[in-house]
Amino acid sequence: PNEQPSMKLSTIAEMQNSIPKYMASFPTQLRLLTYRAVKQTRGERISSATIIAQLCFTVFESVLWFRLKDDTNNIYRRNSLIFFFIIAQSNGLVTQSVPIFRRDRALVSRERSKKMYRVLPYYFAKTMAELTTSILLPMVHVGIVYFTANLRPGAGPFFMFILLFYLTLTSAQSIGYIISAALPSLQLALIITPTITIFLLIMGGFYIPLPDIPPNIAWTKWLSYAAYGYSGLLINEYSG
Repeated sequence: PNEQPSMKLSTIAEMQNSIPKYMASFPTQLRLLTYRAVKQTRGERISSATIIAQLCFTVFESVLWFRLKDDTNNIYRRNSLIFFFIIAQSNGLVTQSVPIFRRDRALVSRERSKKMYRVLPYYFAKTMAELTTSILLPMVHVGIVYFTANLRPGAGPFFMFILLFYLTLTSAQSIGYIISAALPSLQLALIITPTITIFLLIMGGFYIPLPDIPPNIAWTKWLSYAAYGYSGLLINEYSG
């Protein structure tokens, strides 16, 4: 009798392994997620109210710190302006990031369970979307005050200042995401966030110099985005 060719049946595990884990490539995931994130947040972040708020900050700071003289008598005023940049812009970003991530959490979990995209392109997409919707106006605002306050002249120091300030704002925003992800409820996160933000600002080095922080809590300065941002901006302002 003729022998029939044997057919090997694949197991469920083999069938699952043969299917690509993610149907779309990383660049495609990043492009689509960025487009969606920009559309979701554009109306929330860039509005007439936010533009007016940034204009008020610009006028307020330009009047109080107008054309600072480049001498030792104005070191404290320069330092206070730089730290006020961080306070005024990062505090709102941390608070705003908490409910946004909480709102997206259920959607991301559902789409991730369907293998629609990885975590990394989602995070990159949120970061790039926030650059245009949340961080662009603060960057324009500090860019204007940089010249009206007569901070360190030169194209190199100016663009380094902008880069350091952008990284500071991005770090502050990440703090909001971490708080939102770590706490079980939105209400609790909104209650805890101002306390954490104020503590991180106090540990930034302006109110209490970093060497004078009590040793038992000195380690917390390494958790403060304000400490990194403020130190970097001061080095950029006074080096050279």
